[in-house]
Amino acid sequence: MTYLSHVPSGTIVVGIDGSCPSERALGWAIIQAQLEHRPLTLLHGVDLRSIDLSGAVGLDPLVVPAALKGQGQALLSAAMRGVAKRAPGLEVITAHVPVDPREALVDASTRATMVVLGSHGRSPMKTLQLGSVSLAVSRNAECPVVVLRPQEPTTEDNGILVGVGGERRNLPAVEFAYQQASFRSQPLTVMHGFWDIHGRMGLSLMSAGEAGSEDELRIVAETIAGMSEKFPDVKVSVQLRRGLVEDCLIHAGKGMGMIVIGAHPDRMALDVLTGNPTRALLEYAECMVAVVPSSTRSSA
Repeated sequence: MTYLSHVPSGTIVVGIDGSCPSERALGWAIIQAQLEHRPLTLLHGVDLRSIDLSGAVGLDPLVVPAALKGQGQALLSAAMRGVAKRAPGLEVITAHVPVDPREALVDASTRATMVVLGSHGRSPMKTLQLGSVSLAVSRNAECPVVVLRPQEPTTEDNGILVGVGGERRNLPAVEFAYQQASFRSQPLTVMHGFWDIHGRMGLSLMSAGEAGSEDELRIVAETIAGMSEKFPDVKVSVQLRRGLVEDCLIHAGKGMGMIVIGAHPDRMALDVLTGNPTRALLEYAECMVAVVPSSTRSSA
């Protein structure tokens, strides 16, 4: 869209709404932009098309949109000043978009290398009622989406966890996890969660010598093949866990700094039976979550 034509390719985009979670997302995105030597784009969206003033007798229909636009520009200006204080010299672009934030962020993902969002930690019921920006964007974005869940600051540097299942669509998520571990000099845990109807369930860890472990370890080895050569500085450990993937990831992610998962397509009624890993992590994870699409563009 024309209102994003000035946004450079390969930028890191962060959603700005003036909230505390948004401020935290901005702080993380600043560091990430510095680590990757990329420009940072501050994006604020408000859907002016959805404003209904039909019942506002005597109110100038131009007043409310103008006020919202001014408020958004003020938020972006304040955020830009904050970036200048924390990271002098970092290239910063602002984008005030007159559409729904979800639509704006998904559009921005076609140019970005990453989208960063804050999470308000809503309950599942509120998310169903109001709609979740992070869930909508992570489902449709063309680049990785990092959502900063509420967490203890002391856990942010405790390492990165990536879930693998053997499918080729997991490969971009695996590479993203290795890349982030390398950027931040953090250890990486590669976890394979699987449903074993013949074994012990309840999120149990599977030992390397246990019956059946060889097949599961082979899946992990095939998934991460070549990554150690590409990222030799990353210290890697492997976990095998029995249980639903989302339960395994949430449990293993306690105390971690980030959980990385490949984007899962909506499965509608099937989600009721088997769960939806992306939705579950964005609701219940105790650390930030990165959702990586099955195909990512190489950004300059």
